Amino acid sequence: MAASSEELQVDIKETLKRFRVRDILPKEFVTVTGDMTLGKILELIFHSHQEDFPVVDESRLTGFITRQDIMTGIHRLGLEKTARDIMQATFPKIKDTDSLIKAQSIMQENEIRALPVLRDAEVVGVVTLEDVGRVYAMISKEGIGK
Repeated sequence: MAASSEELQVDIKETLKRFRVRDILPKEFVTVTGDMTLGKILELIFHSHQEDFPVVDESRLTGFITRQDIMTGIHRLGLEKTARDIMQATFPKIKDTDSLIKAQSIMQENEIRALPVLRDAEVVGVVTLEDVGRVYAMISKEGIGK
């Protein structure tokens, strides 16, 4: 007998609780510095698979900028303004040991699509809703408990 949609959703959420952010964290990621121009950051978007960037100065996470921040900043301020001019200085973060359910909840509650990931005080990556979505798709495709 097939599981109902609601039962399957509960099973997926329970399975996601077992996954940690570190389990899906891309191996490569890019950080920017506060003095990097928006033009340079736009180039990073074009040449990497990343659209949201931790701002790191002297090995310390000082801000976070999203693709939307970058596009709005370029439109309003121009390509020569810096990450520091548009970065969010206060933003949610997540630990690499936290569950994917927690990451998803934080993003939904804050209406954002990406989070910087920390191990102790060090930035170790960026996790996105798309990353979590790939796990959902994999679990759904493979089936729960197979």
